[in-house]
Amino acid sequence: SLRLDHAIGSRHSAFIRYNFTSTDGTSRGGLFQSPANFTTTRNRSHQYTGSLISNPRDYMTNDLRVNLSQNGFRN
Repeated sequence: SLRLDHAIGSRHSAFIRYNFTSTDGTSRGGLFQSPANFTTTRNRSHQYTGSLISNPRDYMTNDLRVNLSQNGFRN
């Protein structure tokens, strides 16, 4: 996971974050397969998040966030 923060003046800030998750697994057999057969699966997940935070007044906060997730699954 990686996060970068940046202050834009005294009342505004922004950050971007990237996260990567990897999961591998092996299973044996299947519905119509011999138990001697092994299947390996691989799951990859990428997540990107960005945020703009603004404090236009002492009593007010605006927070805009955007998130993109990408998942990949392979046998």
